[in-house]
Parts: sequence; C-alpha cells; structure tokens
Amino acid sequence: MLRRLSARERDVVKELYADNPVMRMLTVPCQRMETRLEHLRPKREEVFVDVFCILDDFTGDICADGIECDALWFRMMNENREAFSAGPEDELETLTAHTLAAVVACLTACGSYPWDNYQAAVYRILQAHCADATILVDAFVVQAERLPDFRKQMKEYMDADISLADEVEGSFESLPDDVHIQEADGKAETGKNNQLACGDALAILYAMYLKSGGSRDCDARAFARFAEALTGYSSNYCRKFLNSMSEKYIDITKTKTKSNISKLLKDIGLNLR
Repeated sequence: MLRRLSARERDVVKELYADNPVMRMLTVPCQRMETRLEHLRPKREEVFVDVFCILDDFTGDICADGIECDALWFRMMNENREAFSAGPEDELETLTAHTLAAVVACLTACGSYPWDNYQAAVYRILQAHCADATILVDAFVVQAERLPDFRKQMKEYMDADISLADEVEGSFESLPDDVHIQEADGKAETGKNNQLACGDALAILYAMYLKSGGSRDCDARAFARFAEALTGYSSNYCRKFLNSMSEKYIDITKTKTKSNISKLLKDIGLNLR
C-alpha cells in the first residue's frame, strides 16, 4: 500500500463500503492473516483500497494480447515496505500475497476476456513468490462464492468506466486535518475532537426525532447537511453515519413528542418542516 490509512479514514471506508462484495469477501481471510502477523497490523479497509487500486490500474490499461504484470509483486512489496517501516520481510510477503490473492479472486469472478488474461498473469506472479498461492486464492474464492451476485457485480464494475480508488480518495478530501489520527505504532495524536462529539450528539438527537415520529426519508438530508456544517465531513458520509448510529441509539432513547424534539433542534439551529 502507498500509505497507511488514518483511523478516521478507515472509518470512512468502513461506513461507505460496508456492503461492498469485495469488502465482505475480505473479512474472514483478513482476520486469518492478522493471526499470522506478529508485527504488522494491516486493516481490512487498507487491503480493500489496495485491491481496487490494482483493479483500477487494469481497467485503465487493457491489452488485447494479455498483460505483463511481472513487476507487480515487487511494486507491492516496495509500497508495503514504505507503509510499514522496518516490518519483517516474511510478514510483508504475507500481506502482499493476501492482497494479490484477493485480486485474483475478483478477476476470477469476471470470467471473460480481457479479465481472464489479467487473472492468469497475477496468479502466475503469486505462484512464483508464494508456496501457498493456490490455498490462499481458494480461501478468497470460497468467500466470494458465498456472496449473492458477486460475479455479476464484479463484472459490472470492471466493465464500467469508474474508479472506486479515486472515489475513496475523494471521500477523504472533506475530512478535517485536525481530527483524532491513529498512528501506525498505535499511539494517538489527538487534535480537536469536537467534530466527532458533535456528530455523535446529533446522531442521538436524530434517533430521538425518528422515535418521536419524524420521517427518515424526508429529513435525513437536512440532518446530513447540518452535520456536514458542524463536522466538516461530506453530506453523503454524514447521512450514512447518522443512519447507522441512529439504529444504535434509537432503542435507548426516551420517547418525546415530535414538537418537543423539533423545538430542541430549532434551538441548536436545525429547522425542519
């Protein structure tokens, strides 16, 4: 990977792509990988981004006669060395192998030209550097086959003119620079966290509003825009965050009348119809 993701960036990826089939495919194999690593602590969300960086490179460089990917292993190893400074070589190889095995599983699901050429090329590279390549790829393929429409969704993505990797980077642009950032060594650098506190408080108010009879469909955007102004995060991210957190809070909030909640919201500057 080119760099580690901050804790907040991982949260963004997790919230936005929780239902993505590749993210779901990665869950079990990444958990198993973590048990094998004593020093490196790669997160599923980071592997997810790396997988799509590779896939997006392929979609932008289709070659009718196949693809020369021989340098891919060494490129990934070098990127992982930079991201995980002083990491043990065998653990860097394990991370690289898992990432490429996930790529092979995604390309296997596409099953047609030109993606079968890419699949064969990446599989060949993996086998050249990893003794357990077949077992590793099978572990990802098994997870993929358990997901409904995985093949259909992967083929649609690879045939479309879109880049999830670029989309992920775009979702980071609205993140404030001074929020709580988790460093690679596990130590926290704490900046201003009032944005996060505001988001949590608004999620509780949103849950109370819904429980009192408010409309999720009609008012979600208004809450999201208000949360965007308070926290600095994108409206799209705020809406997903509020919907997710309101489900957590809605069962523990006390029911109040809609008029009382609306008055409380108006007092803090959020006017609803």
